[in-house]
Amino acid sequence: MVTNYFHYHKWAMEGYEKYDKKGRSFITPGSWGCPDEFVVSRSQAKWMINLPDHILSDTAALNQYLFCEFNFLHKKFASNGQHARVLRRYLTRNLPSLIPDIQACAHRQVDRVLGTDTENWKTINVWKTWMSIVPPISNLILVGRPLCDNEKFLHSMVSFAEHCSLNILLLNLVPLWLQPVIARLFTIPNWWHWRTSSKYTLPLIKERLNAMKQKEAGNPEFKDWIEPEDFITWSIQLATMENDDSELDPVMISKRLLPLEFASFHTTILTGHSFLLDLVSSDPSCGYIEALREESARVLAEEGGQWTRNGLSRLYRLDSAMRESQRISNIATTIIHRKVVAEDGIKNPTENWHIPRGTIVTLSMHGIQHDQDLHSNPETYDAFRYSRLREEYEAQTDEAKSAEELAKMNRLGMTATSEDHLAFGYGRHACPGRYFASDELKLIMSHMILNYDFRPLAQRPKTGWFSNIVVPPIKASVQIKRRKTVTFS
Repeated sequence: MVTNYFHYHKWAMEGYEKYDKKGRSFITPGSWGCPDEFVVSRSQAKWMINLPDHILSDTAALNQYLFCEFNFLHKKFASNGQHARVLRRYLTRNLPSLIPDIQACAHRQVDRVLGTDTENWKTINVWKTWMSIVPPISNLILVGRPLCDNEKFLHSMVSFAEHCSLNILLLNLVPLWLQPVIARLFTIPNWWHWRTSSKYTLPLIKERLNAMKQKEAGNPEFKDWIEPEDFITWSIQLATMENDDSELDPVMISKRLLPLEFASFHTTILTGHSFLLDLVSSDPSCGYIEALREESARVLAEEGGQWTRNGLSRLYRLDSAMRESQRISNIATTIIHRKVVAEDGIKNPTENWHIPRGTIVTLSMHGIQHDQDLHSNPETYDAFRYSRLREEYEAQTDEAKSAEELAKMNRLGMTATSEDHLAFGYGRHACPGRYFASDELKLIMSHMILNYDFRPLAQRPKTGWFSNIVVPPIKASVQIKRRKTVTFS
């Protein structure tokens, strides 16, 4: 059983080659803390993700894999994804007005962490660099300013996210029947970090609740007060609209922040970490960095030196380079886990199999994204794999462009989801924060590329695997130096 943790990735890839590529689903063996997984073939991916939640549950699977009830400190998180609903309803539609603040925060954090020395090369630990840059930017959207810049608050949230990851790893080593007991012990530090952070969040939430209530009541003192656009405000708005008093409890709102702190930190950090390593370890003769720099300078000039969502959407090369990194440096072996909750299980009409209630089903992310039948030279990082067609399309006259071609080009974007690009999930439960994550990464990386030179790495540091989870090379470092001549800063 112990060996399963170290051989899962290998076995899953063998299953993909032997069965999935032939249109057949297969089973990967479980371990003490992980049940067997039923890996649905790529040919049945659309059928799987279109099944309703009362048959295949996203929430039930997340709770089992992330131990939501314990890690996020409330049993309600095992069955209620209110925080995700808030993001789906409010985040993307508010992004255009938030971009200037996100840009300012991203530039400030990059300059702070990487420095402004234009004379000497500086060696940076890539993992620690991203761990320093991302949390303040993510919290700009979650709690707003000035709390997003508070170092003590950020330290407690980063520590919380790190303990969540550690708990997931350790609890997967614990037999299933013991997990509810052991989880309560392992997550004691989570309570400590939440209590530390709540010293900052609870007063802010209470103040926001009062201000929004006073403005709604017509108090003249709050006539000109404008509520900040962040997760706290959006949570209050949704709970008020739905008359859900339990979600207006300041303690509940403060705990609703926790899964978002965890998700926004580690997925963004893993993506940024992998992207930077993929970029600087690519063959310098490909000219990727120079081409990305030219694009960022050109589009930023067209935007008058201030990024907008429209401008960010025209960074076709950067978008492609990040999507390609998501493809080749994927963060998990399998993804899009669902739990069968239908009383009678489910039956697939094409392959004619039946699986019982309680089964975990998933898709082979690594297999699909490294399949030579789907991607040419799949083990090569081709930064502009997806942007070449998009740039060719944009070079056409308006008369030559068709709606069908436009739809095809849009499917090549980083935030587009499909059975061949699973980094942000697929279907109606795809990551609700992916548009923010994409814009955040573009703002960070465009500023880095415009303002810093990078010394190439002769070889990309290798990643490892533990069960289904990638183990990134957190000791990897690169050398950077601030550029003297920059078109925009």
